Amino acid sequence: MIKTNFCKPDYTRFGGIIYSSDFETEWKGKRYQNGSVIASRIAGDKRFDEQCRQNIQNRIRRNEYESIQK
Repeated sequence: MIKTNFCKPDYTRFGGIIYSSDFETEWKGKRYQNGSVIASRIAGDKRFDEQCRQNIQNRIRRNEYESIQK
């Protein structure tokens, strides 16, 4: 048995929501003006992760600042 970290979950990231339609591989002939719907969702999830990271950093800075002021 070979163990790898390939599917090890990373709980520090949102990762997005998986829909059953994500597994439909047949092209339905629709053209999307903004590119792939799935790629847009992935990009949105990445922006969400980045915003969460920034919020955490801001909270840490604010807590450090408040502790200095006391």
